[in-house]
Order: sequence, then C-alpha cells, then structure tokens
Amino acid sequence: MSRTLDIFVNERRIFSFERSVGVPGRQRQFLRQMDRDMDNGIELDGEWISDPDVKHRTHFVVGELLRALERGNQALAATLCTYLVTRVPQLKAVYGMHDGQNVTVELEFD
Repeated sequence: MSRTLDIFVNERRIFSFERSVGVPGRQRQFLRQMDRDMDNGIELDGEWISDPDVKHRTHFVVGELLRALERGNQALAATLCTYLVTRVPQLKAVYGMHDGQNVTVELEFD
C-alpha cells in the first residue's frame, strides 16, 4: 500500500497526505459525523442520492477535497484525506482535470 494519498490537478501534484498520521479522537468524531450527515443523502453531479454507498461517498468527499484545495484550506483538505484513507484505504491517488469550466476526476487504487 502506498504511504501517501496524492492529489493531482491538471497532472501537477498539489497535495500529498501521509497515511501514517494518527487520527485523534476529536477528528474520529468529526469523521463519524460526516458519515451520519451523508446517511441523510448527498447531491452528486446534480443528482440527489438518498442512500449513498461507499463509491458515492468517496466521489462526494473527493469533490469537497478539490474545492478545499482550490480555496487554500489545507486543514480541511487534510481532514478530508483522513476520511478517504480510513474509509477507502486502497485509494492511492486522485487526478482532477480542470478545463476552466468542468472538472473530471479519476481515482487510482492500489
């Protein structure tokens, strides 16, 4: 398994998250709250998903992660990466392509 979760936008690595960082109790509570919030449904690509599965949740969190990085919110980005590495441990990298209007995302798994 990869030691880091790497985030790329337009083929440039913009963030690297070290997997070995521990998850403090307060952050674990926040991650559980994220799951409870998503249990109520999420909007993904303009569609309401009332019962999101792991794939839906992963794509939703990746979208939030890319927005956090775009806004320069490193703390939120790290929290979202923590969610991803604890819920989808086989996720190795996120590749976002931004053409000025649309963003496409590809996920790489170990």
